[in-house]
Amino acid sequence: MNELPSETSAADTTGQSPLQQHRGLVILVLTMGLLLVVGLAVIAVTIIYRISDSDDQQNDAAAAPAMVGETHDAPNPALAARHAPEISIARPAGAELIGATSTGDRMTLHFRGAGGDTVVVVDLGSGQVLSRVEIAATFAVEE
Repeated sequence: MNELPSETSAADTTGQSPLQQHRGLVILVLTMGLLLVVGLAVIAVTIIYRISDSDDQQNDAAAAPAMVGETHDAPNPALAARHAPEISIARPAGAELIGATSTGDRMTLHFRGAGGDTVVVVDLGSGQVLSRVEIAATFAVEE
């Protein structure tokens, strides 16, 4: 009465092994495993390529002339050399250069001295000073 079910299945009685029974599933699992390995390899190669390529791009960007509308914290030497090989600007007495920005064919220089700040805009093509703005160090307040 208390018979245990037989451990043999219907497939075993037909003479097929478990691998033959699930042939489609085995192929699917192996294909998915292969795709996973290939995908991880592609990700690793992409990361390595981008890391090595970013160093090359930084070197190229430093050597390339600035594009019109591009703004930099410091003047681009390649752009200045291409437009005007030699530009001489009188620095205010006792002032030091605290900032420079290059935009297209214009360069803005910011000087700071005891008497205040001076902002000078230079045309890199001609070397001419386009404008000079003096900012006094003290302001008189009217009451």
